[in-house]
Amino acid sequence: MTDNTTAPAAARAAEAAWLRAADAALAAEEVAPAHRRRLLAEARAVVVQSQEGPEELFGAPQEWAAQACVDSAEAGEPLTDARITTGADVLTVGLVLAGAGALLAFVLTLMKNGLTTDLSLGVLLVPPVVGVGGMGVLCAWERLQRHVPTVAAAGAAVCLAGALLAALAVLMLGLGDAGLTAGVSSFVWLGVAAVCGVLSWVAARVIPERDADQGATPAADEEWAARLAFLLRSRADVPEHRVDELVAEARAHAADAGSSLAEEFGSPASYAARVPRDRVHRARTTAALTTVAAAAVVGAMFGVLLPKGEAQWWHWLVTACAVTAAALAWTDVRRAATRSTDEGGRG
Repeated sequence: MTDNTTAPAAARAAEAAWLRAADAALAAEEVAPAHRRRLLAEARAVVVQSQEGPEELFGAPQEWAAQACVDSAEAGEPLTDARITTGADVLTVGLVLAGAGALLAFVLTLMKNGLTTDLSLGVLLVPPVVGVGGMGVLCAWERLQRHVPTVAAAGAAVCLAGALLAALAVLMLGLGDAGLTAGVSSFVWLGVAAVCGVLSWVAARVIPERDADQGATPAADEEWAARLAFLLRSRADVPEHRVDELVAEARAHAADAGSSLAEEFGSPASYAARVPRDRVHRARTTAALTTVAAAAVVGAMFGVLLPKGEAQWWHWLVTACAVTAAALAWTDVRRAATRSTDEGGRG
């Protein structure tokens, strides 16, 4: 009796563990949550129908996930999220981030000053300005990726972020101690968070969302090409020269056929899904960005904090984490290159 009940329980546990590992493997491949649920449901349906374990049917979850991505790419079925940040997101998501920032400020204020503190209007405006402004920078960066190389878009985004910080500094200096109140309740931050939450809720219902799905099929060739360029660049695993080549090839092919890009290739998402991923390029780009960030942290530590004698233990911790992250990123480059070589050898 014990064996009869233990075996099915063990099988269910093994199946659940396999599905969790498969879900994690799909997430590592940047498969969108909706597509992950669909693929896992299809796999589980096969398991239920065959009455066999997923390991026996599909092999290791990582291998199954990789094969599922390959099959979808060959069929032109996009598995990634083709959504772009919209003007509506700038307010709705930006205000949510502002509310989260206000909650964080509340916790930090309680830890540092207790139930009462000194607050000014400029300080209270920091979370909304950073939250909404940050989303505005993200929106601009993604929109620029439709038309210009990623490096140029990133440079413009950095300039916009710098302008945002400069505007915030001017705002703080301009307001000065305007509205400064001593001994005000720290719970004022909860009021700021509540206001941001309400404004986000209102914005989500009032502001229409347009052209969020860049994978949809537009009629105009210019828009189709812009969406394809964005989808390829946002993946970060297609070199810039290949993006230009692919867009030009699609235009030339459609022109030769005397048809529009939509008529010739369908949706930009399905065209982009067929483009192979360059994992080495992605890993190298990530490593370069991580190294730049680590260099900035190290420069701030040894160029500013240490000379001023202001370095604290957590500054050293952040510096160590930044350097470690850069080292691990370059390790990922080597791993991606090895994997690419192995796959090429098997091919």
